[in-house]
Amino acid sequence: MNDVYAVIGKNYGDEGKGLTVDHLCTGDKKPLVIRHNGGAQSGHTVETDGKRFVFHQLSSGSFHGADTFWAGTYLPDLYKLQEEIEAFAAVGGVKPAIFCDPETQVTLVDDVLVNMALEVPEEAGVTAAAAWGSMRRTFVEKQVSESVRLIFYPARLQR
Repeated sequence: MNDVYAVIGKNYGDEGKGLTVDHLCTGDKKPLVIRHNGGAQSGHTVETDGKRFVFHQLSSGSFHGADTFWAGTYLPDLYKLQEEIEAFAAVGGVKPAIFCDPETQVTLVDDVLVNMALEVPEEAGVTAAAAWGSMRRTFVEKQVSESVRLIFYPARLQR
């Protein structure tokens, strides 16, 4: 029978979850670390064998060959993922495998832009809708290739 551990933090960060997961992944078995809840904004710093890395979307057991599984409740940011994979490969020497629940939703660029638009201070005299439109046009002009289809949800701008 395989061992199963749940590493849960209740203090909103800095409890040592990353180091705990790293420690639990040592040994002969092939570990699988499940990322549940949260997303790319998390940061789990692991220092082991003279290597240091801050994990955001990859498993903090990756130094020991742990694969990553994103539960349906995890919100990965695919635009930031490639950067993290390449940065970890430079430090850890491998590109870890990532699996996900078929129900996993991803954070899209439009989600980020809508959040940015909603954070524009009203005192600046810019409406959220105007800021969103400007950011969306800038993004589409500079970043989107013909193979990417963006779906915008204007209803999200309503407070």
